[in-house]
Amino acid sequence: MSRVFQARRQALWSAALLFGIVVLAVALAQRVRARLDLTSESLYTLSPALVEMVENLDDRLQLKLYFNRDVEGAEHLLPQRLSIQDRLAEIEAIGGDKVAVETVDPTTDLLAARDAEHLGIEAVTITDARVGGVSVEKLYQGLELRYLDRSELIPFVVPDEFEFAFASRLAALLQGDRRPVLGFFSREPLLAPPVPGVDQVASPERIFEEFREILAGRYAVRDLPQVGAEYPIPEDLVGLVVGRPQDLTPDEVQALRAYLESGGRVLMLVDHEIVDQAAGFGTTGLVTGVDGWLQEYGITVHPHFVWDPECRSVPVDVQVVRGPNGEPIRNPIYAPYALYPVVRGAGLSASHIVTAQLDEVDLIWAHPVVYKQNELGLTAEVLLRSSPQARALPADTRLDISRANVQLIDAQAARQKTVQAF
Repeated sequence: MSRVFQARRQALWSAALLFGIVVLAVALAQRVRARLDLTSESLYTLSPALVEMVENLDDRLQLKLYFNRDVEGAEHLLPQRLSIQDRLAEIEAIGGDKVAVETVDPTTDLLAARDAEHLGIEAVTITDARVGGVSVEKLYQGLELRYLDRSELIPFVVPDEFEFAFASRLAALLQGDRRPVLGFFSREPLLAPPVPGVDQVASPERIFEEFREILAGRYAVRDLPQVGAEYPIPEDLVGLVVGRPQDLTPDEVQALRAYLESGGRVLMLVDHEIVDQAAGFGTTGLVTGVDGWLQEYGITVHPHFVWDPECRSVPVDVQVVRGPNGEPIRNPIYAPYALYPVVRGAGLSASHIVTAQLDEVDLIWAHPVVYKQNELGLTAEVLLRSSPQARALPADTRLDISRANVQLIDAQAARQKTVQAF
């Protein structure tokens, strides 16, 4: 046998062996559910809680992603959009036969467009200025979850918030009609009694209505118009939201105290003023009725406002210029509004589930919260902290957003000697 023939036969055997290894590797990859995440931020690593929910599905979970593939003019969004698809692939791999993922494009599929409209999925318009013209792109990024005879919807998937949004909706699906009940106590007017065929319209005075709608994606929200000795807080609640307490009576405070000390959970949204934006941002002082009770636990919500150079810029004035045809064009003038702080980086607690995955948090007219240890031996964790260059302005500070007032509050802050993180 010639050496040339031996070399060819050896090459053929090597190629065949390599092909067999590749086929085996592909087969194994399809069967192995876990996948390596080598990104520095663990972008594609699902939390153990979500993995457990998916692994313990009793029935088939159907996921339909409304996703247009053509994003001409918005190519910079491709990495984030690919991360959404990758996470769904990860969920499908973990769920095996119990999870099915389908992707449809409403821009090319008429049936998908009708389904999207029926579900309430709307495209976001992306405008990209280019040389020689402007490209406008309709961006679909909605996800429908179906389990048994129930469905949940994420109208627009934000990559950074994907896991929380997905997990909360999946939890609601798995709980079905057994959703945990969350109480809501405030001085807001109640909704009008439902009338068949007529949509309920919330009063403008129900300032937490949008918050209720967000909570309703995970909880059954129950308004508690009254609490007290004759109106005890129900035991079936998993928690109670107290929205902007105002003139709470000793009887109401005692009901809250009893609920909390019996193992209940309370989210207290405390304010010290009502801001009337329609009347030049005028403020009316607010007596909460809970300040003394909170101080028993070592908690003080100060009436001062946090002024922080780490803040958002807002339109404070308008510049009017003449266009090519002589018509006036109004251009807004922006300036930093230091009563609109932005908390980011080290100001966010990296160890708490509420803030660990956030990049930044916007605040408006924030008040310093101080905790001092006392004989009760409680512990506290700071979730949000301003920058170290922040200052405290008095409670009677004018809040209106105008160029003159922004300059005034900045000068007022410059005179403050105490500079610290709040």
